[in-house]
Amino acid sequence: MLADLEGCTLYWLEADAPDIRSIALDARAPAFVLGDHLGFSEAVRGELSRLHALPMSVGPVELYT
Repeated sequence: MLADLEGCTLYWLEADAPDIRSIALDARAPAFVLGDHLGFSEAVRGELSRLHALPMSVGPVELYT
């Protein structure tokens, strides 16, 4: 699946990351990585960082569906 995202700018949601409103998003080819209510493991965070994914939050309140 990650091979399909080549050329995209990766963003991953993290509760304590910078707010999306303060980030200059790459609107040409963004791809968002979403986790569950437990968040990402350290191993997954490391892999996302290795892929140059940028952490971001969608605001100060966590929402669950």
